Amino acid sequence: AYFDQEGVVEKEQHSAAEDAAKAKRGTKLNHEDAHTWRFEDRDKKEGEEEDAEEEVKVKEEEKFAQSFDEMMTRRMNHADKVKIGFFMESECPGCRLYSRKVLAELMKEPEFNNMVEVSVYPFGNGKLTGDEIACQHGPEECVGNKVIACMQKYKRITDTDKMGFLPGLKCLMESEQPPELVFPHCTAQGGIEYEPVRDCVYGEEGKRLVLEAARATESLVPALEYSPWITINGKPCRDAAWDLFP
Repeated sequence: AYFDQEGVVEKEQHSAAEDAAKAKRGTKLNHEDAHTWRFEDRDKKEGEEEDAEEEVKVKEEEKFAQSFDEMMTRRMNHADKVKIGFFMESECPGCRLYSRKVLAELMKEPEFNNMVEVSVYPFGNGKLTGDEIACQHGPEECVGNKVIACMQKYKRITDTDKMGFLPGLKCLMESEQPPELVFPHCTAQGGIEYEPVRDCVYGEEGKRLVLEAARATESLVPALEYSPWITINGKPCRDAAWDLFP
């Protein structure tokens, strides 16, 4: 009876030990499940956050795409314009061709016109000694250079006058007559007031303007190699300038 009773006790103790072990295992499993759920909740939350961030990003990209044209138009009209320098001389055949077939035609295109700021420097391959200029193609070219400089002074390209003096320049470059004879006609054709240009050409102002063009040309880095010489934001285009030929 003792052994039977002891066996019962041992059995009961063994059963209690098994229950305790099961409870412990259950607690462990519950802890593991809780960790798993926490990881799943965290992953789900992170996934939702990533989705939300992606949605915001997509919306921002869509908003940017919609406003891109408007933004570029504002920039082209008001700031960050591309600066084109046209270094030329009035009797140079290549300069004459570029003036009338490339520059004047491109400037008629609103999209191009809105994004550029054009400055013409009539000196080219001339020689500057002190304040004296010797033009490559002779005295007629010196007069033509003054005409161009004075037309530019009195009919500037602006936001309200997109072509400025360029129609007058084109007229001058198309004519086979000497600049001194044709510029009264070209000022009229270009909508430029004649008297101020005339006084400029034959006065001290014309001399000062071509001297400024000469000094700007001689200060180029790298130096001018030939005419016409086109720069974009100060950097030479060389032969690539002709790629703009319409």
